[in-house]
Amino acid sequence: MPPGRTSARAGLLMAAPTLTQRIAVHESGHAIVARLLSLPGCGGAFLAPPHAIFPTNHGAASICALMGGAIAEVLHFGDYDRVGITIDWKRASRRLRRLGYTDNGQALWTYTFGLLHPYAGLVKLVAAKLERARMLDGATVDALVFRG
Repeated sequence: MPPGRTSARAGLLMAAPTLTQRIAVHESGHAIVARLLSLPGCGGAFLAPPHAIFPTNHGAASICALMGGAIAEVLHFGDYDRVGITIDWKRASRRLRRLGYTDNGQALWTYTFGLLHPYAGLVKLVAAKLERARMLDGATVDALVFRG
């Protein structure tokens, strides 16, 4: 499992998110982190089947994009779904080992948390649009992320 569950919402009472809300936040996190790190070829985000399109062969940046889904959940809900991130974490763990990381991803988790934290509002916006539309193409995600 990811190294830490740095909670941004400790102590807040919140209604449990629906599965759709959690997936929308998670996939939005992947899509936003991939763009913040300027990964080439980023595409859309989808609810069914849940996925976001970004390259996975760009070293640490791709690992950060994989972690972005769980980190978005932490920022939005205060925790991540341990079952839902299993595939992402297996992929990230393999890449961490290949790149010689020995800290179980803690450094990249901390970096990615710091990168995404200022964009928590953007995660909420992209997730809400994804939840309503069920899919967002790459151009739509780009427009939301780079709207300034």
